[in-house]
Amino acid sequence: MLKIKELTKKFDSLVAVNRVSLDCKKGETLTVLGPSGCGKTTLLRLVAGFEKPDQGEILLNGEVVSQPNKIIAPNKRDLGMIFQDLALWPHMTVEQNIEFSLRSKRMNKTERKKEVKEILEKINLEGFEKRYPNKLSGGEQQRVALARSLVSKPKLLLMDEPLSSLDSILKGELIQLLTSLKDQLELTMVYVTHDQEEAKSVADRIAVMNCGRIEQVGTLEEIRSDPTNKLVKDFLNIHTKPRSFRLEG
Repeated sequence: MLKIKELTKKFDSLVAVNRVSLDCKKGETLTVLGPSGCGKTTLLRLVAGFEKPDQGEILLNGEVVSQPNKIIAPNKRDLGMIFQDLALWPHMTVEQNIEFSLRSKRMNKTERKKEVKEILEKINLEGFEKRYPNKLSGGEQQRVALARSLVSKPKLLLMDEPLSSLDSILKGELIQLLTSLKDQLELTMVYVTHDQEEAKSVADRIAVMNCGRIEQVGTLEEIRSDPTNKLVKDFLNIHTKPRSFRLEG
């Protein structure tokens, strides 16, 4: 599905993404976990096509979509993206916000309304069509952002710290919803977060990132059993058992 090869992105003297190689298989949730400023959002923006790499390449379904001398526009990549600030249009209703991403698909109005109705049912927001974003709770706004990203049935969903503004109860509810939707819609996701518990809850595999580099990639069990270094241990709260010694004599 997604393959990243030796990807590098610099901003003046800052190397935000440093020779990163990753892949995400169809139907998988790959979580990129790391502290603020480690380069994970820049990596996501490179995958989305909002940034151009200085080195390396990105492939989607075997097609090269980003190289230093070639970049396919974000709207040509068949991706969905949820931004940290959600980016809902305040002057549009819930229905209009979700429908917006369908307008480029040349659907007629009846088809668009049908698709919006179906996705609202999946996210449990039936009856909210005519409300504006400022009349919704934080969790409801998050659901609308999710619906807007999914209604066009993207091949890959990119999520940038999507639950960072929510309390722990709402986070739990949204994680349950995401898990359910992933199974229903056979979603493939790249999920960026700094929250260890969030990463553990949603990921099939975790890529631990620091200072622009990928420190380790694997399932939670693989990383727990053999962490690469102290940073990975600390970031995933991995506690190794102290060795026991037997006294002779």
